[in-house]
Order: sequence, then structure tokens, then C-alpha cells
Amino acid sequence: MKRLVTLLTVLFVVATFRNFSFAGDHQITSSITAGGIVKEEDGNPLMGVTIAEKGKNNSVKNNCLSPIIILIKFSKMFYN
Repeated sequence: MKRLVTLLTVLFVVATFRNFSFAGDHQITSSITAGGIVKEEDGNPLMGVTIAEKGKNNSVKNNCLSPIIILIKFSKMFYN
């Protein structure tokens, strides 16, 4: 009977704290690529357009009629 109570207690503790980590908080960093062609209202592509990520020091400038491609990095914190 004592072994059963001990086993049930251990299983309860493991089930309760299975997502608990002693290493602290975790941060996942990832990135996506966004792109396209900036056009005027009549459909003509614009040259010399600068696209900037708001709140970051990340921008790209279009010098010709090719598509603009920008790499956007982001991170998310997970708290235990």
C-alpha cells in the first residue's frame, strides 16, 4: 500500500510539472521573406522605393524594376 501511494504521488508530481523547465524562459527566433513590386495607381512599377520594417533597423531599397525582397526577423518568448 505504501508503494502504491508513493507511485501515485510521483505520477502526480510528474504530470503536474511536466512542462516546467529549470532552464528558465525560452526564446524562439525565426524569419520570413516578404517581397513584391510596388506599383502606382495606374499599375506602373515605382523605382527608388525604400521599404522599412517598422521599429527596426531593417530596410531595402529598389534601384530598378525588379521585385523587392526583405527578410523579416522576429522572436517570441515562452514563459514557464
